[in-house]
Amino acid sequence: MSARQSAYDVVVIGAGHNGLICANYLQRAGLSVCVFESRLEAGGGLCTEESTIPGFLHNFASVFHDAVEIMPAMQDLELARFGAEYVRPEVQLGLALREGRPFLQYDTDAKTCRAIARRSSVYAAAWNQMCEGYSEYFRTLVIPALYTPPPSASEQAMALEGTPEGRAFLRMMRASPVDVVKDTFVDEATRAAVLFQLLVPRGVVFDSAGLGMMVPLVVSGIELSHLCKGGSHNLAHALWRALLSAKGKLRGTLRVSEILVEGGRAAGVLLETGERVRANKAVISAVDIEQTFLELIAERSLPATFRKTVATHKPDEFSLFGVHLALKEPPRYRGAALEPDLDRAFKVGIGFDSVRDVQELFSEIRAGVLTEKPRLFASCQSLFDASQAPAGQHSAFCWAPAPYNLRDGG
Repeated sequence: MSARQSAYDVVVIGAGHNGLICANYLQRAGLSVCVFESRLEAGGGLCTEESTIPGFLHNFASVFHDAVEIMPAMQDLELARFGAEYVRPEVQLGLALREGRPFLQYDTDAKTCRAIARRSSVYAAAWNQMCEGYSEYFRTLVIPALYTPPPSASEQAMALEGTPEGRAFLRMMRASPVDVVKDTFVDEATRAAVLFQLLVPRGVVFDSAGLGMMVPLVVSGIELSHLCKGGSHNLAHALWRALLSAKGKLRGTLRVSEILVEGGRAAGVLLETGERVRANKAVISAVDIEQTFLELIAERSLPATFRKTVATHKPDEFSLFGVHLALKEPPRYRGAALEPDLDRAFKVGIGFDSVRDVQELFSEIRAGVLTEKPRLFASCQSLFDASQAPAGQHSAFCWAPAPYNLRDGG
């Protein structure tokens, strides 16, 4: 091969975590794989920077790593051996309510129910009922199904119809999250706690049709949130180390300018440097669908109806405005006077006391205006990993859900 052309079985565009995990599995399956990344560092959203003061680490995008304990890639790719270490905070969530005892969710159902019982035994009974009804169901049926080829809709429905939990799950698949929380819980704070956790990191809005089945996933605690030690970029480093260990290739600061199409199939890529890279079996894009189909593939290579569908695709209807903080001491909340563990919650919700708070927030987001009330996701990651700030000091952030495009411009 000349210096201007090379070939692999598979070319992967983008070295975010999805692209790197895919590349690792394919390389271990015996294919030759090369990942191309336009940035200097692999990882995409797994980025950690000293953006405020040297020594304070800030995770810009990916912070809450859910399902680490059940995600097959962690074991299959031996990511712990390559440097991905995690801590699982005991207090997963705290809602700092305007009045009354805060809502707390822990890393076990028993501890969560005890905390809710301090608010009301009735509230705790409703939470425990959903946990008992779905924890084992999710662990043995739903979670394994996430990592197997999907069945047809009719096969899935038939399988679910076979158990009471499955039939209830089918009903939730036809409902919105707000419908399910209103049917299940009488307490506004409990309802708000579930809807809050669906927003980040899952991106599920309270009235999303057909996503009511996400509610028991949050309540059962199957997908607990974890923090990557040393910053989220350490997971990216582990993924590329695993790829290099398997003899895969990762080439950085190289932007793909075109996906080459021959005979109706993706046959390789053209780099901005002019180098052509052949893909004998597949080109896999780990960048967004607009870039993939509207920018990287020539218009003549795709049906006009397909391009129109991509052009009208709508991403998440909200964005996150983030503020990163270098602190001399960790945040302290007024509600900790009633529940001291609020001060050591991994995720803290501020301004989410009820379903109405969530509805008002999205009424403003959909109108393209900024909310006048503080509605925040807050976290102090150095409470759980001291390496993310200088000794005795702390790194933290606040995220505010906001419209991506403002009504009056911008």
